[in-house]
Amino acid sequence: MRRIAICLVAFLAAARAFAERPAPHIDELSPAKMTVGMAEAFLHVSGRDFLGSPNTSVTISGAIGSWDIKPNTASSTALDFWLPPEVLRTVGHYAVVVHNLPADGEEGRDSAPADFEITHSAGPFLFLPHEIKVEATDRDGAIATYAVSATSANGDAADVTCTPLSGGKFPVGTTTVRCNAADENGASAGEFPVVITDHTPPALSIPNDIAVQAESQSGTHVTYSATAVDIVDGPLMVSCSVASGALFPIGSTRVYCSVGDAHANAAQGSFLVTVFDDTRPRLSLPDDIEVRATEPDGSAFVTFMPTAIDYAERSLLVFCTPPSASWFQTGTTIVQCHATDDQERTTTGAFRVIVTPRTIAHPHLALPWDITVEAQSDDGAYVPFSASAYDDADGELPVTCTPPSDSLFPLGTTTVTCSATNSHNISTSGTFHVTVVASSGPAPVLTLPDDITVEAENDDGAHVTFTATAHDEHDGSVPVVCSPSSGSLFALGTTLVTCTAVNNHNKATTGTFHVTVTPRTDRPVLTLPDDISVDAENGDGAHVTFTATAHDDLDGDVAVTCTPASGSLFPAGATTVSCSATNSLGHTTTGTFHVFVGVHAPVLELPATITTAAESSEGAHVSFTATAHDEIDGTLPVTCTPPSGSLFPIGMTPVSCSATNAHGKSATGTFYVRVTQLEGPAPVLTLPANMTVEAESNAGAHVTYTASAHDDVDGVIPISCTPASGAMFPFGAISVVCSATNSHGITASGSFTVNVVDSTPPAIADVHASPGVLWPPNHQLVAVTVSVTMSDTVDSSPTAHIVDVLVSDPDADADWQITGPLTVNLRAERRGDGPDRIYTIVVEATDSSGNTSMSTATVTVSHDQSGDVAPPARQRAVRH
Repeated sequence: MRRIAICLVAFLAAARAFAERPAPHIDELSPAKMTVGMAEAFLHVSGRDFLGSPNTSVTISGAIGSWDIKPNTASSTALDFWLPPEVLRTVGHYAVVVHNLPADGEEGRDSAPADFEITHSAGPFLFLPHEIKVEATDRDGAIATYAVSATSANGDAADVTCTPLSGGKFPVGTTTVRCNAADENGASAGEFPVVITDHTPPALSIPNDIAVQAESQSGTHVTYSATAVDIVDGPLMVSCSVASGALFPIGSTRVYCSVGDAHANAAQGSFLVTVFDDTRPRLSLPDDIEVRATEPDGSAFVTFMPTAIDYAERSLLVFCTPPSASWFQTGTTIVQCHATDDQERTTTGAFRVIVTPRTIAHPHLALPWDITVEAQSDDGAYVPFSASAYDDADGELPVTCTPPSDSLFPLGTTTVTCSATNSHNISTSGTFHVTVVASSGPAPVLTLPDDITVEAENDDGAHVTFTATAHDEHDGSVPVVCSPSSGSLFALGTTLVTCTAVNNHNKATTGTFHVTVTPRTDRPVLTLPDDISVDAENGDGAHVTFTATAHDDLDGDVAVTCTPASGSLFPAGATTVSCSATNSLGHTTTGTFHVFVGVHAPVLELPATITTAAESSEGAHVSFTATAHDEIDGTLPVTCTPPSGSLFPIGMTPVSCSATNAHGKSATGTFYVRVTQLEGPAPVLTLPANMTVEAESNAGAHVTYTASAHDDVDGVIPISCTPASGAMFPFGAISVVCSATNSHGITASGSFTVNVVDSTPPAIADVHASPGVLWPPNHQLVAVTVSVTMSDTVDSSPTAHIVDVLVSDPDADADWQITGPLTVNLRAERRGDGPDRIYTIVVEATDSSGNTSMSTATVTVSHDQSGDVAPPARQRAVRH
């Protein structure tokens, strides 16, 4: 109850205070009278009990309307605000009322009205716009137009002149247009602003999303272009969150770019840089291995050494089936190999091991020694050679060489590869070389100048130019190379110049001449310091003093003038000092030396290798401190990639840091962050055995399998396999690689092989012979065509051909001829007293995998023209 009483007392006190708050009161308006036609007017209101900004407003009312206005400035005793242009254009009396606005549910309070007047001007009435606003169209601003007029007191129009003129180009910003009008009663003047605004943001041009292959485990350096042009400011510098040329890590990085113009208009954009690493291991397998059987069972013991490296050039284990050091049986065995890198990317490959029977030898190949001939033309030379082969069983064998004998061999060395194959399909190959050298011919004719003598330009010698040419009867003009070259600085004394010209046939001509540089006469001898190197004193450079003297045989010591002078402030970098001395005869000697003001690179302090345990399977967030100090600029910012606090993957990651001082001197350095693998047992994979699957179509077969993974801690965990179960597998042996990762980020992987084969023969739906009946039996051969309707699961176009003809007449040995794959000639003949003769045509269909199926069609030589077929007699096969 006590608390309620206190609150009630406070509320009554506030209500009493509000009830006692006086209404605002206007004491004075300044000015109280204005002339019509003014461009704009500022009205000052003084008084008391104003609430001030923002709780006070003003109302102006008159015969032409009423306006509610927020003051430009407001205090408890004064208000200032612009009068509306409609008021300034209309003669009459206007009332001003000040409002204290309501707050906290209270009512507002108003002042009593105060009066001001708009009167006629002595001159014409000016009608001017209040303000003209136009958006800039280019860096010079924009064209602005406006309409003005003036009316005399009698209503006649008066001429108005304004500066600047309407329709002109106005610069960005505010330009005051001043106008004047005059009549017989006097003159009027007014002004209004033309505001050229720039609200148009710059046009930002950034690349589309970028995808690049990683250069290394750290990622790749990506260069891009980001530009911006503003209609007012022109080309602008674009700022991007990751600079062009920076090292982007593997994965996706969004680059945010922004640009702003001088009027605070901004444009932003972003694009995605994706650095992917799909580099599979590089698998190196032996060529097909051909060995002869060593054991009575026809087997041979074969070893081989496949290798593989990953993208970081690290060696990987290669698994082969059958493995090296296995016994291989006679015939061809395909060895399937695969290697998997630490990113679970697998490369597979295969080669053949061919074991030949012990009793079969390779052919003996006889090849010529390497051949060297001279070119017959610019294209080379035609070169004949002889190669032969002999086999113990087959005798002389043909030899195939590439390129063949009598081919056109180009200039240089060409490897000729020859091979011979015996009837057991066993080959021997070998190589030799054919070298075609350029044809001998005349060397170019060299034209050189006579020995040259010149006077030195200064103590260093003289720059001497000369002309050396060469001509070849085949190549025409040939370039000449001289050392020293024309235009070089030749020292005092005699220098030997050696010139060489080489034609297109590599024939060279060399010649020499001498250049002698004699000392200058009647000139001062200039003595200059050697090049000077000093350290910078500060960011501006260093003050450097030096001594330069000159002596002349006639005048003695001569004054030396140097630019820059001794004691000057030399900026950082290299500056050439040019000095000269002139004797009384007007002979001048000049010389130069260099002043090098060095600025050291910043000193970069980086941490040693940081080792930390992984937070998850993705790695760990690692923070570090890198500092840089410059002897002139002091402490400098350091940029590191990846930056401190980044997520570092498991393994060793280099961190590249750099700092640059105000003189462009940079220091770079690298340290490493090592994130160790989470510890614990790897998951256990359960994979199917290698499987062989029949193809469904020419694309292969959809293969479904079951693979699972179990972890001691996590239980059953997801497993990922490539290709996935249910995917379309193409023909051949495909390695399926599976992996599973537990909650500790530990991965186990394994593989099995799916071999998609085609062992299903074509399906023959129908075999039809046309004609099916031969009549009359006139002993003539009749052409018969067989059509076959067939299909195959894999091969869309299996082939068919006639393989045999069976005939019911045992004495018809020569009565048929196979003339094409599906054409045959049959004799229209039968025994006069015997039954119909029946030909049975046997057709074989073959698919692209070599699977075959057979079917038949029959042709009858009828007993009579009706074509009724009698039951066939015993048939005998006759094969040609």
